[in-house]
Amino acid sequence: ADQAAAMTPTPTSLGAGGGDCDDDLEAMPLAFRAMSGKRGGERICGAGDGVAEGAVDDRCWVEQMLLPAGVTFSKAASSGLFFLMLYTFVFSAWYMAVGGDICSVDRRAADRLQAEVVELRAQLEA
Repeated sequence: ADQAAAMTPTPTSLGAGGGDCDDDLEAMPLAFRAMSGKRGGERICGAGDGVAEGAVDDRCWVEQMLLPAGVTFSKAASSGLFFLMLYTFVFSAWYMAVGGDICSVDRRAADRLQAEVVELRAQLEA
């Protein structure tokens, strides 16, 4: 019973008590440590909130190499998803506006050109 009570997290063991949260990090159970966004006093890769002017860039090395300062993969992915959804919406609205006949403009142009060819051939024969 004493061992189960020792393993149960209390507000003090989770950093809610006095003191710095980083001091209480080692006292946290592993599951709560993972939720805190820190591992051994460092931020977990991708858990950054952006980079202020003059602040240390704490992103993954891949994010630092591929993305501008302050951008994480999750922010870039959400922006990409937004533009993909915007493109899908615009395409769907255009498709409904033309009534599903996406070749009508090309067909009308081909009909006009065919009429012009017939007219020019008639002029040549005359």
